[in-house]
Amino acid sequence: MKKFFIFLGLIGILYTSYIFFFRGSLIVSEKSPCGDDYHLYAYLEPMWFAMPGGGGMGSKSVKIQVRNRWGFLVGETNKDCYTFYDSLKISWDCKAHLLNFSVARTIDLKTGECGY
Repeated sequence: MKKFFIFLGLIGILYTSYIFFFRGSLIVSEKSPCGDDYHLYAYLEPMWFAMPGGGGMGSKSVKIQVRNRWGFLVGETNKDCYTFYDSLKISWDCKAHLLNFSVARTIDLKTGECGY
């Protein structure tokens, strides 16, 4: 029984350290104006090392997730399609089913692909 509680304690410590060190902080949570079918969540990625004069808040990368009304992931940004905090400009194109989140950066709401 003692080993079980030690195991649970270690799991709790690992989960807490994941939340504090690896998880980004939510900066934008927005519903789609296209009938509330989609939800956008933008997270600041944690920055482990920064040089003085390295751009400050504007040079932090932003991870964007789009989920449908049931909470399932539709699309997200990755290492090939990302943006920085200072260039984040969100606009919804309901007719073309696109989410524009930066200059020439889009997420297709039907396929979930991130494009230029």
